[in-house]
Amino acid sequence: MSYDLIKKSNPEAQVSFNKTTADSVFTEANLVQFVQAYFSRLHAYIPIIHQPTFQIGTAPLPLLISIFLFGSLCYAPQDAAISARDFFDLAEAYIFSHPTFRRILQQCSTERASIDEIQILQAALIIEIVQNGSSNVHTRRRLRLERHPCLVAAMRISGLFQENRRFPLHYLAGTDWHMFIFDELRLRYNPLG
Repeated sequence: MSYDLIKKSNPEAQVSFNKTTADSVFTEANLVQFVQAYFSRLHAYIPIIHQPTFQIGTAPLPLLISIFLFGSLCYAPQDAAISARDFFDLAEAYIFSHPTFRRILQQCSTERASIDEIQILQAALIIEIVQNGSSNVHTRRRLRLERHPCLVAAMRISGLFQENRRFPLHYLAGTDWHMFIFDELRLRYNPLG
């Protein structure tokens, strides 16, 4: 999804993109540093990502960006960490206008959310938490009136607030880990409803 497409689908958003700043922020070294910062300093407070199976190389871009930006908050006053804040609004617009997020909102309900749907919801929740720390009144208003209601609706549609466990633990024994991890990720969302 390009900057122009994000801007077109979010005309009210005050998003901007500076390539020079982006080149200095989005480096491989910062990626590793900020993602590690998220998992070592912040993950304990918001444990919605299954850390042992999270891989930088295979994580979907919306989730990776949200974790990257959240982790960057741990490195202020480093220049790249401070400059990363310039991309908070753009990342929020990107995640909430992502085709997977939009598709969830267009469904009536799902029997079981796909891993792609869970990952976009994780990204949306994380970027919402990042943005909630903003002192910008317009950002906080947008979160309160637009983003948070959409996120809660998408989580409900996806069935993330349903009963505690879909699969009994004895049923999961001997199956692949993906079913167990899926169930655990869904459970970690449950207190948020």
